[in-house]
Amino acid sequence: MNGYRAKYLLFFLPFIAAICLELFVLPIHQFTFRVWESLSVKRSYGILKGQFYPNMKIKKIEDGDLAYYTKCAVKKDVLWITDKFGYRKANVATKKHPIVIVGDSNIAGSSLSQGELLSEVLEKKLGQSVYPLAAERLRALFKHDLIRENLPDIVVLAGIERDLPESLRPLSAKDLRTPSTLEEALKKLCLSPALQNTAVLVDRIFKANMLNYLRARINRSGSMSQPELTSAQCPIFFIQGVNANKDSTSERIEQAAQRLKEYRDLLHKKRVRFIFLPIPNKETILYQYLGTQQPLFLEQLIKKSQNLGIEVIDTQKTFHDFYQATHTFPYHADDSHWNGLGVKIAADLLEKQIMTKPLSIFR
Repeated sequence: MNGYRAKYLLFFLPFIAAICLELFVLPIHQFTFRVWESLSVKRSYGILKGQFYPNMKIKKIEDGDLAYYTKCAVKKDVLWITDKFGYRKANVATKKHPIVIVGDSNIAGSSLSQGELLSEVLEKKLGQSVYPLAAERLRALFKHDLIRENLPDIVVLAGIERDLPESLRPLSAKDLRTPSTLEEALKKLCLSPALQNTAVLVDRIFKANMLNYLRARINRSGSMSQPELTSAQCPIFFIQGVNANKDSTSERIEQAAQRLKEYRDLLHKKRVRFIFLPIPNKETILYQYLGTQQPLFLEQLIKKSQNLGIEVIDTQKTFHDFYQATHTFPYHADDSHWNGLGVKIAADLLEKQIMTKPLSIFR
C-alpha cells in the first residue's frame, strides 16, 4: 500500500509543484494576456464581493484584446489598483463618494491604465471623489457596503449600446432591502484580509490560468492557421461587425427608455441625481469601415430619454462629430473598448452636464 502511495505522490508531484510555482512564485498576471483575466473573480464563495481581487496593485504590458498574441495586438502598459471591496479604485478614507459611475467593462477600464479610467479623469476635473462601480448593474449600488450606507449625490449609469436594453434589468424588492444584523456581521467578516486572501488563493486554483495558457498555446501551435499579418496590414477589429449595425425595433427603444425612467424615479426618491451615459458601439462610430449606414438606435434612445425628462449625455453625436472632423479613433484599434481619448471626451461631457446644477439637487 505504501508503495502505491509513493507512486501516486511521484506522479502528482510535478503538478503540485507547478501549482505552487504559479500561486506563490510567479506574478499573478504571468499566464494571462490582460490584467482583467488575472484579477477577475470566477468563484466568489460569498466572500469576494467585487468583480476583481481586492487590494491589488499590478503593472503589466497587455497584449491586445481582440487580436491578442498576434502581430496586430497593440501593446498597452497598464497599472491596475483595486480597493478592499474589489473595485478599481485605490483605498481611500472617505466614507462617501459624491459621484458613483455604474457601468460595464468600459467603466472598469478594460485596456486602460488606472489614471485613464473615466472615474479618475472625472475626479480630477471636478475635485470630487468618483467611484467606479463596475463591471456591475445598478442593483450593485445597494449591495456595496460603503455606498449603500452613504448614497452618492449623483449616480451615472453607463452602458454600451450593444447591451441595451437587456442590461437594464428591473430592480426587485430583494435588491433594495436592508441587510439583517447577521448579514451585516458576515459582510464585515468577509473583509478580513486573511479570509479574502484565502478566497483569492482558492479561486486562482480553480481558474487554472497556467493550464489554460498551455492548452491555448498547444492548440494554437498545432492548428493550421493562415499566414500572420504584418502590423502594416492589420485591420480595424470589431467585436460584432456589420451585425451591430442592423436596425433595431421601436419596442427595444421604448423598453430601454422606460427602464431608465424607473431608475431615475427610484433614485430621485432616495434624493440621488441620475444621469445616463450611453456608450456608442465602435461599429456605430466607425460604420464606414463596415460599409453600412450608421444605426439609429442610440440616437432615438437619447431623444426618447430626453423627452421623458431623463438627464442623458449625447455621446453618439459628440463621438461622431469628433471622428468625422479629426479621423482619430476614440476606440482602441484592436479592441471593442474606448481608449483614453474616448474617455476624455466622455469626461468633458459629464463635467459639463454635472455643472449645470448643484452637485446635490436635493439639498
